[in-house]
Amino acid sequence: MRPLIGVTGRRYRLNLIAGADARYGDRCTDGYMADFATRIARAGGLPVHLSYDTDATDVCQWLSGVVITGGQDVHPACWGGDTAVVRDIDPRTDPMVHDPARDAYEIGLVRAALERGIPVLGCAAASRCSMSPSAAPSSPTFHPAPCATCRQRPRRPTAPSTTS
Repeated sequence: MRPLIGVTGRRYRLNLIAGADARYGDRCTDGYMADFATRIARAGGLPVHLSYDTDATDVCQWLSGVVITGGQDVHPACWGGDTAVVRDIDPRTDPMVHDPARDAYEIGLVRAALERGIPVLGCAAASRCSMSPSAAPSSPTFHPAPCATCRQRPRRPTAPSTTS
């Protein structure tokens, strides 16, 4: 039996898609980077796109792994950052702004996955989300792995060099 691997995406209004039917422009769609699904399938897994409406705890009963995809930065309130940088713009109409609904869903998903011992791969901003204090259980384990899409390995912060 092939493992089910959950993949997160983002939600935005259809009017952001060139050529979309204008009658449905005010409706939302969930979008996912096909590269993640393609690579999961090539590796033998079955990619499952996860909507924000999916209950994180319930879906983790079925998943063998979770990929938290990259995107806009995680909202600073999730990690104790400066919230003054947040613009008051609907993330469904501008994919470049913070998306609190996505952050809340992904943090809950990471928490549920880690509590069940399910591996989590966080790419780009998502790796920061997956290690934020609000997401991590009492003793998280960090296993850096290359991102499936950008192939970059996350790095732990290093202390500044004292030698010149």
